[in-house]
Amino acid sequence: MIARSLNELANMLAEQGKYDEARPLYERALAIFEKAHGKSHLDIAMVLTNFAGMLNDSGAHDKARSMYERAEAIFNEVEEE
Repeated sequence: MIARSLNELANMLAEQGKYDEARPLYERALAIFEKAHGKSHLDIAMVLTNFAGMLNDSGAHDKARSMYERAEAIFNEVEEE
C-alpha cells in the first residue's frame, strides 16, 4: 500500500515537472516492491514504466529506455506464466 501511494505521489509530482522530487519516491516504491516481490512482478513493471516516463520527459532518454526495456521484460515474463 505504501509503495503504491509513493508511486502515485511521484506521478503527480512528475506531471507538475517536479522531477527532482518525484525521482526518490519512484526509487523508494521500487525498493519496497522489490523487497516484497523480488525483481519480476507487475507492480514493479508499473513503477518502472511511470519512472521511465518521467525520465523521458526530463530528457534522460537512455535511462528511460533501459527502464522501459526492464518493464517490458517483466510484462513478457508474467504473460508467459
